[in-house]
Amino acid sequence: MINIHNEKNELIDILKILKEGRKKLLEDFLNRDPLIFIPIFKYENSPTAMNIAIENYFISWINYHFHIWKKYINSKTSKEIFLKTMDAFFCKYFGEAKKNKFPNPEFISDLIEKKRRLLQKLLDAEDKDTFNFNTLIMEYEKDKALFQRQISKLKKERM
Repeated sequence: MINIHNEKNELIDILKILKEGRKKLLEDFLNRDPLIFIPIFKYENSPTAMNIAIENYFISWINYHFHIWKKYINSKTSKEIFLKTMDAFFCKYFGEAKKNKFPNPEFISDLIEKKRRLLQKLLDAEDKDTFNFNTLIMEYEKDKALFQRQISKLKKERM
């Protein structure tokens, strides 16, 4: 009887973590979190950058679960259930079965955060490329206008 009660409580704790994760997801959308909404407009003409921005948010949302797990998990069994649940989620998300168990939540959280930072660096590179491209266009238009002025000036001098 005690074992069933403990398992039930452990599952309830896992469900609380997942519920809080869903709550954060909804709040981020309802509160117009800049991590979601800025890229929607910023990268609307760059599908690759848009996909990276979506991945960046999704990774940070997954990582949120690893930050809050300590609030609810207080037994080794609960930790194992949490890790199995996240493992199943990762398998579904990444589309392949994992053969290795998660070593521990802190390790996974660190890996996820590193991936998120790499994704952010890709977005920063996209922003820099866009800025450089726009600078080149501006320089081209400026040179074109200066050239046209010079041509107009030379035509007037010939007349």
